[in-house]
Amino acid sequence: MLQFRADVLISGEMFLINDRGELMSQISTSIRAQQLTEERVKTVRFQTNWLFALLLILQLAATIITAIVYTPKAWAGSFAQPHIHLYAAIGIGTLLTVVPLYLIARFPKRYSTQITVSIAQGLYSALLIHLAGGRIETHFHIFGSLALLAFYRDWKTLIPATVVVAVDHFGRGMFWPQSVFGVQTASSFRALEHALWVVFIDIFLIYSCIRGRQDISAMAEVRAGLENSASKTEKEVHERTAELAESESFLRSILNSQSALLAIIDAKGLVIGTNSAWDGYWADADGYAKISEGANYLDVCDGLDGPKYEGAIRVADAIRSVLNGESEQESVVYSWEDQDGQHWFRADVTSLFTAKSGAVIAHHDITEQIQKNIQLEQTYSELSRLALVAERTDNAVVITDRSGVIEWVNDGFTRLTDYSMDEVVGKKHGTFLIGPATDPETVEEMRIGLETGTGYNVEVINYNKSGEPYWIGMELTPVRDAQGELERFIAVERDITREVILRQKLVAETELMNAILEAIPFQVYWKNDDLEFEGCNTAFANYVGCNSREEVIGCDEHQIGQLPPDSIDAFVEDATVMRTGEPIIDDPRTWEMPNGEARDLLVSKIPLNDQKGNSTGVVGLFIDITRRNQLENQLLQAQKLESIGQLAAGIAHEINTPAQYVGDNTRFLRDEFQGILKVIDNYTSQLDTSAPNKNWEERAAEIKQTLEEVDYEFIRDEIPQAIEQSLEGIERITTIVRAMKDFSHPGSSQKELVDLNQAIDSTATVCSNRWKYAADLEFDFEDSMPHVPCFLGEFNQVILNLIVNAADAIAEQNAESGDKGKIIVKTSTDGDDAIITIQDNGPGMPEKVQAKIFDPFFTTKVVGKGTGQGLAISQDVIVQKHGGTIDVQSKEGEGTTFTVRLPLSNTVVQEEAA
Repeated sequence: MLQFRADVLISGEMFLINDRGELMSQISTSIRAQQLTEERVKTVRFQTNWLFALLLILQLAATIITAIVYTPKAWAGSFAQPHIHLYAAIGIGTLLTVVPLYLIARFPKRYSTQITVSIAQGLYSALLIHLAGGRIETHFHIFGSLALLAFYRDWKTLIPATVVVAVDHFGRGMFWPQSVFGVQTASSFRALEHALWVVFIDIFLIYSCIRGRQDISAMAEVRAGLENSASKTEKEVHERTAELAESESFLRSILNSQSALLAIIDAKGLVIGTNSAWDGYWADADGYAKISEGANYLDVCDGLDGPKYEGAIRVADAIRSVLNGESEQESVVYSWEDQDGQHWFRADVTSLFTAKSGAVIAHHDITEQIQKNIQLEQTYSELSRLALVAERTDNAVVITDRSGVIEWVNDGFTRLTDYSMDEVVGKKHGTFLIGPATDPETVEEMRIGLETGTGYNVEVINYNKSGEPYWIGMELTPVRDAQGELERFIAVERDITREVILRQKLVAETELMNAILEAIPFQVYWKNDDLEFEGCNTAFANYVGCNSREEVIGCDEHQIGQLPPDSIDAFVEDATVMRTGEPIIDDPRTWEMPNGEARDLLVSKIPLNDQKGNSTGVVGLFIDITRRNQLENQLLQAQKLESIGQLAAGIAHEINTPAQYVGDNTRFLRDEFQGILKVIDNYTSQLDTSAPNKNWEERAAEIKQTLEEVDYEFIRDEIPQAIEQSLEGIERITTIVRAMKDFSHPGSSQKELVDLNQAIDSTATVCSNRWKYAADLEFDFEDSMPHVPCFLGEFNQVILNLIVNAADAIAEQNAESGDKGKIIVKTSTDGDDAIITIQDNGPGMPEKVQAKIFDPFFTTKVVGKGTGQGLAISQDVIVQKHGGTIDVQSKEGEGTTFTVRLPLSNTVVQEEAA
């Protein structure tokens, strides 16, 4: 029973510690998960703080350069001096840089440092906008700062920067609009508009931060669970190994303590174990081939010929009788002559549990006993019958009359029971040796054998004179006269206490192995060479629709009636594994449970071979990976959401630019429309018959004056252009929104026919802000490309990963020169496959990197920029879920080409069905 010794307060909650000083497993896992989460959060904070340290230094340089470029000096007549903006850039910029840098260097993991960086970034944006005179380009510094602050994965970090920006825009927009918007006067809605754009970006970034923090917690829980499971499993394995080693050592000690020569053979006669007495005898023996561990006992005996080896042949016959199940025990007495003279032995052959398991052969040196019996026979001929019995065994021998009353016992009986002959003669055999643990049914069998005169052969527990229990194998044989009348009984009792203990230990070990099989979270079965189930654990029995293991044993799949995974004929598959010797390792399958639930499995099947390499059966192992696959799918969706969050700032930028000039043009049309109305009103007034009469020159002069006032020529030229630009901007926004909608397609649980060209185009549009500054993207689409069956959302994610990786590689290569690279996306068909290639002229990859790019968590990017999951997930999506392939060809200095193949095998069927 688990005892608890103390209470411990952890995180404000009270938990219990057991007597070994260990927390309960579930509590330990929760605490460990919390620790891992906190460690990861601090690591992210530490890395992001140092990222901002570099950014702050760069921003300080950019601030000073901006002040020098735009307002280096202030003039008063012919006198010039450094402009106040330059002092502001140096003074305020240095303050906004030094304070966060000091906190980052001194307290890189403190939360207060993170908040200070957020405030400094907001103030930097305000300073840059002011120094640039409110130029619209500098406003994008706000969006970039918010996107970088989202790297903390803490949405609260965005709030200080947002508040600083909002207060700055509203304050300066009211009292000094030119420093914010670049105009002398500005509507208060202008500041509100900018604030709303910042809030728009915050919404996406806050969602991304929340999901990022949830992912950190989820991964921490998974890792903590794995650590806990691994620790428990290691401890159990260590304990079981120690127990087995102790058990083996104990059994070996029992065998080596026997004076008899002991050998253990398997069902085919192969020696699988010996004791030290056996090894010592054969080490000094001369003559025919030595019988050591690994030799076949029957083959050695069968190879002997002549009267000298008659004993060996008889022992071989006794062994075959036991192995064939004809009897459980056979004894053979034989003589043997060696360099020391004539010797007599008794070979006891005893079955191991079942006839097919093997046997134990015990050779007892009975030379001394035989010699004594010979002497007794020569001296006391009247004891010839007793000598005949005595030479058969050195165990306890009892002679009774026909009613079972003891007449004589040998020394073996005295040694075994501690009773002298005088104490037992005249007593009924067996009545004074039974005790509380003696089996009543066995006692009843002995009584019936004695009363009917048939005798018996039993194993029973007896008690000696001191009350100590011991096990004996007792055979009661009736002795009849020439007329067949019962005269007496002879009982031979053999001490089998050690054998029974050994059997009990083996049974206990077998039960332990069964308990282990029941405890492991896998489905295990094993078959014989007839491909019938010899055993399994309950988990496997439940998988095939049976209530217990007993319903499975002795049957095959067809008799059980449960279809194997993916309707594969497991009977034929098992036969193939056993025949070829080729195992099946971790083959993914889908198993439909009896309740209709579908489970994902990894199936392994390994052939069983004997020591000669002959197949004797097969072992099957099913690992349920349904939960793991679900977690992989969740990770894939999380990566897609993370990608969308990372692209949000770029998309906002793409939408904001056309929206900006659509708004400016609309306001222009609104203002200039008043001038057009003024011209129209002037013309309309000329039609008023009640107005004073005017000649043509007066009317023309008025109209001309009106046209000059409204600058009609300018309006006539600019309004059509403003309308055309507005329509282009609206079309661009529509294209971006449509592409985002296509990219964010939720998909379905079944494949659907997809226009790959359209899907790739939409994905490229969504991530354009990631590649357009680094490379030119070209499409080479096959117009006749048929629709391809695939999971659209996951396919889009793969294309996004490949294009973004290519753009990042080119950007890193051309960071100093600023040159743009080229990315070519091509689609085509090849037989029954659709081909998608993504080629770039980036730096390429060495062979050792190419060999690892699809490994989980492998990345060549700097810390914090890549997770190493993109290509690993892409390979899983293409290979496992679509049945396709994804390959890479790359050469350093020449670029990289990824080739994706998707099968078209069911395209025609789905198109017809549609």
